[in-house]
Amino acid sequence: RDRTLTDAEIVALWHSGETLLRFLLLTGLRISEAQKGYRDGSRWRRDRTKNGRPHWVHLPALAAEQIEPWTTSPTSVQSKLSRWCKRTSTEPFTPHDLRRTFATRLAGLGVAPHVVEKCLNHTMQGVMGIYNRHEYEPERVEAAEQWAGAVWEIVTYG
Repeated sequence: RDRTLTDAEIVALWHSGETLLRFLLLTGLRISEAQKGYRDGSRWRRDRTKNGRPHWVHLPALAAEQIEPWTTSPTSVQSKLSRWCKRTSTEPFTPHDLRRTFATRLAGLGVAPHVVEKCLNHTMQGVMGIYNRHEYEPERVEAAEQWAGAVWEIVTYG
């Protein structure tokens, strides 16, 4: 529950060619949100998520390039990832670790915690959750673009 990927692991994952895993890394989505979502212009949408609410993420060009029909089950994705980690001598990780990497790296880029939480579709807690209904759309778009730029730098020059 505390695993995030290093730059070297991101490079190795990227060069594996697994578009679903690239997409999860770039968007912070869960497997089901990626597989059952749909493109709506520059957004990826899922009408009902784990918390019962709809969710959207901005699609930077790098994320949009990864979209294809993903039909493998979440269990198959995990099995395939486990085999890949063994084959490449990469410390094992899960698709959810890509979500954690996304959140941690956004914070490292200076994205405000409440914006990271919105990017993940987490429910805000306390007074903020009750009274603050703002979607932080421009901030979420900027965060997605920043992260896509950072990933591109990592996989190109890392």
